[in-house]
Amino acid sequence: CSSATVSRLLAAAQEDGIVRFQIQRRGDRVPELSRELRRVFGVREAVVVPSTGSAESDLRAVGEAAAELLLSAIESHTKIGVTWGQTLTHMVQALGRLGRESVRLDGVEVLQMSGSLGQGNPEIDGPQLARRLADYLAGVCRLAKPRHKPL
Repeated sequence: CSSATVSRLLAAAQEDGIVRFQIQRRGDRVPELSRELRRVFGVREAVVVPSTGSAESDLRAVGEAAAELLLSAIESHTKIGVTWGQTLTHMVQALGRLGRESVRLDGVEVLQMSGSLGQGNPEIDGPQLARRLADYLAGVCRLAKPRHKPL
């Protein structure tokens, strides 16, 4: 059968709850160090990404690992607080590369915890990242209210 037919059948099966798509993390990139971090700090998850020697490649790899971790942990009706910055930017970009159809969640809220509007590069600012993440997760974005202080 055609790819269009397969796509329709999979979509119908997913709608009916017969099929569920889930992204499987590639596992820890440096498993022994990840285990040690979990043991020492008592955390459930620790993902260590080896350095490539290039700052841009390292940011991309950390963003991808963070995206995979988020997708493995997030559930419906979750609130996610975000700030701003390059690492978060790379995580949101990685989520976009993973494919929107992989996420089927209800009631997700993305809350902007800090960040500025119009400061520097808007791609890494809090409001823009919160909106993009909420859009990817088909959730609601709640932006921080600006607080103006007198000079």
